[in-house]
Amino acid sequence: MLSIRIKEKIEKEFGKGSIKYAKDCDALSQAIANKCNCKVSSSTLKRLFGINKSGVGSPRGFTLEVLANYMNYHSWEDMLRDITNANKKKIQPLQTLISKELSAGAKFLISFSPQSYIAIEYINNNRFKLLLQNRTPLMVNDVLEITKVETHVPLLIRKIIRNDIIHAEIILGKITGVTEIKKYSNNLKTK
Repeated sequence: MLSIRIKEKIEKEFGKGSIKYAKDCDALSQAIANKCNCKVSSSTLKRLFGINKSGVGSPRGFTLEVLANYMNYHSWEDMLRDITNANKKKIQPLQTLISKELSAGAKFLISFSPQSYIAIEYINNNRFKLLLQNRTPLMVNDVLEITKVETHVPLLIRKIIRNDIIHAEIILGKITGVTEIKKYSNNLKTK
């Protein structure tokens, strides 16, 4: 079976959405034949896309070369090299924020579930201004003292300063932990 990334590239070239059914493989087989003047059978495509689970073994080198040509590559190796390089260039999601490593004005959206999140802006000295929140006990403009944010770990807010009054620490994401950390801008739409 092909990797998800390779399937996506083939589907993009095919231009007719996801390949999920036998009839899609029949149409793809014809599209490959029209473009490359080589045939890849629909039964082979069904195996490669996981539609037909029967049949064992890897596809022949010729089949892989034809698929690469269909996706506008000179060879299968060229296509693999391109995918590998593209994956290296992708921005990896943030896993950890350490306050002392941030610059003033840096903004982040921290999610605990699809409906529970906060948007914060770093001020200085482990303090953040709360810009936005949903389904938390916090209020916009609270100043939060946070030393570290880490995915899969609950978020410890050491102090909450609201209207010049210091409130005790709280923990957000007690069950889920932080599910996502990403850079935030005011025009970024939340979930």
